[in-house]
Amino acid sequence: MKLLPLAFFLILISCAKKPLCDTSYPEPLSQVPESFRIYGYVSSVYGKTPFLLAKENGEYELKVGTLGNLRLYADTLCYGDECYDLPVRFEDLIFANLLKGNEKVICKGNIRVFKGEGVRVVFKNGLPVSLKIDNALSVSFLAFSKEGFVKSLEINLADYRLSVVIEKAERLR
Repeated sequence: MKLLPLAFFLILISCAKKPLCDTSYPEPLSQVPESFRIYGYVSSVYGKTPFLLAKENGEYELKVGTLGNLRLYADTLCYGDECYDLPVRFEDLIFANLLKGNEKVICKGNIRVFKGEGVRVVFKNGLPVSLKIDNALSVSFLAFSKEGFVKSLEINLADYRLSVVIEKAERLR
């Protein structure tokens, strides 16, 4: 007889509706503009160097000072002889436009994980937290601006860490 209330409680919670997983795709912080200029700096154990990423009339211009063996392109990051293709362009990292629309969604409370081919993107409360590409490269999103771009992010390679700080993002149109 003493177990009857416990049994009733267990039956009650097992039949309770479970919250549904929100499988909708989060909106980007803002749409990536057709033309823009992004100013910031990249820092690592080797020091700090400024960069400019600009896109006008479909043409990219990327200026990065020297920082060890680092080379950065629109969608590729090279360190030494190793190059990593990013699943999104660098500008998409800055504007948090990270999903293609064909990823599998996994929910854990207010955290949504989007898994694609070799890519995993984690969102918490609608904001990106991390992006992992295979097991070779990860990006952590640290701060966001009111203007709709990522203000600070960290890129981790196997044995190399880069911090990227965006000081200004200009929309040209």
